Amino acid sequence: MSNTLLNGLDRTNNKVLPLDVGTTGKLQVQMSGGGDATAALQTAGNSTLTSIDGKISACNTGAVVVSSGTIAVSAVSGTTAVSAASLPLPTGASTAVNQAAHEAKLDDIIVEVKGDKTVTNIESSKLITNGSLSSEIDVGNHKNIVIYGESDMQGSLAVGYLHTSGGTAYYDSNKLVMANDPAGGTDYSFAISLPNVSNRYLVLKNVSGSSMTISMWASVSN
Repeated sequence: MSNTLLNGLDRTNNKVLPLDVGTTGKLQVQMSGGGDATAALQTAGNSTLTSIDGKISACNTGAVVVSSGTIAVSAVSGTTAVSAASLPLPTGASTAVNQAAHEAKLDDIIVEVKGDKTVTNIESSKLITNGSLSSEIDVGNHKNIVIYGESDMQGSLAVGYLHTSGGTAYYDSNKLVMANDPAGGTDYSFAISLPNVSNRYLVLKNVSGSSMTISMWASVSN
C-alpha cells in the first residue's frame, strides 16, 4: 500500500500546507467565528420557541388572537369588522339621558302644535259646601278648556282664576256655571266653555247657598 501525502492551499498566505490528520486517520477541522452553535444555546432557543408557540393559538383565517394589550392599526385597506361589548363616546356625544329629556320636550311641542285634547277627571262625587272650592284644574300649556259635570241638586258654581297653585282665586261675575236639568227632572248637570284662558289654574266655587255633591271633568286643548 503506497503512502499518499495530501496538501491544502492556504489562500490567505498563498501557501501549500500539509493537511492535519488525527491518529484515527480522520481529517482534523478547526471551526472559527465565535458564534458557533452549542447544545446549551440550542436548548435555550428551543425554550424560547416553545414560549412563543404557547402564546399563538391555532387559527385557520390568518388572524392572530390577542388576549390582552393594545394593537395599533393604521392604513387599513377595505372594510374591517370590529366586535366590542362597549366603546367610549367622544366628548359631547349624545347620551340616553339627554335623549329622554329631548323626547319629553318634543312631546310638549307636539301637544302645543297639534292641539291634542286631554280630558281629566277632577272630582268624583265630592261634597262641596256653600262657599267652598273644588279641586284645582291645571290647564297646563293649553288655552281652551271645557268644564262639565253633574250634581245631586240645582245650584250655581263660580269660575275662579289663580296665578299659582294654591294662590288666591279671582272670580268673574259673568262666568257662573248653572247645574240644572233641562228636562225638568233631577238629572242635574253643568258645562261651561272657556276659550283663550291665560291662567294655568282654575277652580269652581259653590255659590248656590247649600251643599252640592258633584262629579266634574275638564277637557283642555289648544
